[in-house]
Amino acid sequence: MCPGIGVGISPCLTRSISTLIPPPPYSVFSDDGIHTLTNINGLDYSEGSGPSADSDPFSLVGDGLSPLADDITITPNAAFTDSFEYYNPDTLAYTSALATIAYTGGAISLAGFKVRAKAGLSDGSISGTLTVTAPNTSPFVLSCSGVVAVNNAFVITVKTDNAGSSANNQFTLPLYAGQTYNCLIEWGDGSSTTQTTDVSPTHTYSVAGTYTIQISGVFAGIFFDNGGDKLKLISIDNWGSIALERVNSAYYGCSNMIANYTDSINTSNVVDMSYMFNGCSLFNGSVSSFDTASVTTMDYMFYQCVIFNQSVSSFDTSNVTTMIAMFQFCAAFNQSVSSFDTSTVTNMAAMFASCTIFNQSVSSFNTLNVVSMLGMFSGATAFNQSVASFDTTNVTDMSFMFNVCVNFNQSVSTFKTSNVINMRSMLDGCISFNSTISSATFITSSVTNMSYMFRNCGVFNQTVNFDTSSVTTMDYMFNFCAAFNQSVSSFNTASVTSMIVMFQGCTIFNQSVSSFNTANVTNMLGMFASCTAFNQSVASFNTASVTNMLAMFTACTNFNQPVSTFNTTNVTDMTDMFSSCTAFNQDVSNWNISNVTAINRFMLNKTAADYSAANLDAIYNITTGWASRSVQPNLIINFGTIKYTAGGVAGRAILTGAPNNWSITDGGI
Repeated sequence: MCPGIGVGISPCLTRSISTLIPPPPYSVFSDDGIHTLTNINGLDYSEGSGPSADSDPFSLVGDGLSPLADDITITPNAAFTDSFEYYNPDTLAYTSALATIAYTGGAISLAGFKVRAKAGLSDGSISGTLTVTAPNTSPFVLSCSGVVAVNNAFVITVKTDNAGSSANNQFTLPLYAGQTYNCLIEWGDGSSTTQTTDVSPTHTYSVAGTYTIQISGVFAGIFFDNGGDKLKLISIDNWGSIALERVNSAYYGCSNMIANYTDSINTSNVVDMSYMFNGCSLFNGSVSSFDTASVTTMDYMFYQCVIFNQSVSSFDTSNVTTMIAMFQFCAAFNQSVSSFDTSTVTNMAAMFASCTIFNQSVSSFNTLNVVSMLGMFSGATAFNQSVASFDTTNVTDMSFMFNVCVNFNQSVSTFKTSNVINMRSMLDGCISFNSTISSATFITSSVTNMSYMFRNCGVFNQTVNFDTSSVTTMDYMFNFCAAFNQSVSSFNTASVTSMIVMFQGCTIFNQSVSSFNTANVTNMLGMFASCTAFNQSVASFNTASVTNMLAMFTACTNFNQPVSTFNTTNVTDMTDMFSSCTAFNQDVSNWNISNVTAINRFMLNKTAADYSAANLDAIYNITTGWASRSVQPNLIINFGTIKYTAGGVAGRAILTGAPNNWSITDGGI
């Protein structure tokens, strides 16, 4: 009979009787003794696979008596090349190309010679010839023919000894609870079971290894959901004609799975595709046949599919409402999404986050119903497309929207932001961004968080006439905006509680901050750190609530404004507050530092040339200076090499003596 009845076609072989037995030194042995093996018993097979066993249509054995002429040449004709592949026992691989098996000593054998149809063929009959030429004999021809029929089964391949919840010779087929199953499962080892419940079956193989499983009948879907034997699945080979009911989280976590299928999937009944291929780091299969007309959610669908880069232009997204993290971490993805109908989408959070080469037009997106754009393009380092058409009327969250989009430099002035409450890190790390942002529609009256909004926007220097009346935090807002020098006098900071490193690294910033209402601010850590040009009055600052002034003016090399009005009663940390402030020479002796527990490097790198002995004497003064008041013990403070006079000796001794026991570095008398 025709050898091998496995998945796919086993094309049978016809041999010419006249060339069946060539002369010595070669012998051809027919394993079955039948000369005509075409389409035995009317059996039809599917494309893409050959015999499952090592039964040989023929064997050709060289006896090695003619070592200079013992090579064997295998030559397919064009028809064979179009439709068939043969298994070359010399290379242990299927091929449709001409091949030569070279003599290396001893006998040459074609044992294990098999032929199969190529994958992806259309239904119908196929035929071709393969000519085998051996020295000292006439060539003989194998005529191959067969019938291709589509495999309607759902086919997967598993490797049982990969890590999983079952034993290394087992595989558990995960099913959706509460769904209908009435299917035949062929386990790939000659055994099969009929599945009629939603209880996930576990099959035990006699030997651990790789097996191809076929499922036919009513099958709602497979459900790995990042657990079980997810790592044992190594390929999807055929979708078949099964009408799937569920695909959400189907292959979630199947990081060893590749796509070998060439047919179409039937998802016409599916409404949820969330997490379908989440974490499938080797997946790069075509999704063009996916029927998404009824789908409402695509959240995390391709999340962490790091090599996925297939067309999604056929997706009907007209009913999709959420696309959260749909392509997040798809580092290779750069396909057009211009055909997406997003008119019903409400959430696009992290949709293209960390899609590092994605740079496709999104101008066709209808975003009228979107309420969240949190991290939508965060980490999309190549992205620099217009977003001017985005209708953001209903958006409430724009935090991290363009975070670290290092090439992005598009206008967002058309954004309608009256409902936005969060702009944290909106343009954080957009080192190329310097587009207009203030406009009649860019309304920020509802925004409560502007922290990190322009951090590391090194070339940004645009007008920021923002309504900040609701903002509570401005931490890192202009941090390291080296080119920024715009007025912030319109800022209403009455609700702000934190200004941590707000202007740090703004090396040319020198704008008035006298209008800032800082009554509710508790943290000014590094607020003007490294603002080397800054020299504006801060006398109006209400610092009664501030607890942290660490490095507030560190490295402000031009700053020399009075700070005697600062209420420091609640401050606990003044570390590095004026370190490297080479121009600063102001009296701070009236400060109440009774709650300060950290003041190390307070005036590090200051010298007698840039800070007067009179001001240090005032600090040490036993009547009006720090030595006259209660202080925390065991503090370490550094005044650089600033000198004091005899007038400061007694007060300094009080601070360094018991019970204060301060350790003071200064320039001495």
